[in-house]
Amino acid sequence: MLRNYKWEPSIIQPERRAETYSQKAVAAADHRCAPRATGRASRKDLEARLFEDGRVVYFLGIGKRALRRRRRHRAQAGEPIASTCAAWAEVANLMLDAGAILIVTAAELTQEDLEVIKTAVDPDRIETVWVGDTA
Repeated sequence: MLRNYKWEPSIIQPERRAETYSQKAVAAADHRCAPRATGRASRKDLEARLFEDGRVVYFLGIGKRALRRRRRHRAQAGEPIASTCAAWAEVANLMLDAGAILIVTAAELTQEDLEVIKTAVDPDRIETVWVGDTA
């Protein structure tokens, strides 16, 4: 909340970036866990295909192990996991402000984690998608 208050926005309006880049800045969030064989590789393939199509795109992910390790460390230190999610959300927010399409993955997020992310990233800029096989 404090970041939103102190944030000094760019003089370039989001609509102008969207027009120039021919794309809407959005975080395409895949919050479900795809099978390992079709998971991260297909998400990175999507990033590569969008890039080859001339899009400003970036893959931004948090792996299960990294999040679990952070949770364990924070719990042992008596600190909330929120700071990890907040830092990740800040990066996403900056990239969206710059007009990029983000392919975002984050396994094992809790509702609390999502609420922390939504304080930094406008929920209207997040599209939930499934990337990979449906099986």
